[in-house]
Amino acid sequence: MLTSEQRGELDAVMRKRHGNAALARRARCVLLWSEGERRVDIRGKLACNDEFVSKWTSAFETQGLAGLVSLHPGRAPKVPVAKLDARVLDAADGAALDASDALDSGSAYSGGLRSAVEISDASVRQAASQYLAVQPRPLGVTLWVLADGTGSPDGQTAVIRLRGTADIPIAASVLSAFGGFVNITVESRARSGLR
Repeated sequence: MLTSEQRGELDAVMRKRHGNAALARRARCVLLWSEGERRVDIRGKLACNDEFVSKWTSAFETQGLAGLVSLHPGRAPKVPVAKLDARVLDAADGAALDASDALDSGSAYSGGLRSAVEISDASVRQAASQYLAVQPRPLGVTLWVLADGTGSPDGQTAVIRLRGTADIPIAASVLSAFGGFVNITVESRARSGLR
């Protein structure tokens, strides 16, 4: 099932007037597959075989839009997308751990201490922002920002949603249709207890 953001990216690839025709064909394959089209129908519409459908739908599932970029055989990206995901997730994990200790002084002073550190959306966002401000961004990640959903749903769990913008040099020419970068969004949760 595609998100509306993924569907929009794939539609943009197909609508680009001066884009890569092979990339547009792969994007259409993924869209048809996500809409529940049968393989036989996709083969007929795209004049392809089962291997084409399997290869590109699988590549999209594992790597997103970057998976649809065909690289020369034997030539790997300088920083694989999966490694970039892991590096952004590492930063989100650290921010979540830091934010889980970010005591909301207002509730602590008015209600006292309980079995867990009382935190708020504001204290989580502030602690995560401060943590990320001093962390060096990983190679290939040009920007990261806290995304909607960052905060504390229950006053005790820190939820960090971090969106990173990655530059993939080897795929830059193909990705220029989308601004030349890939967005990576990760989520991490942490909770601190009092003893």
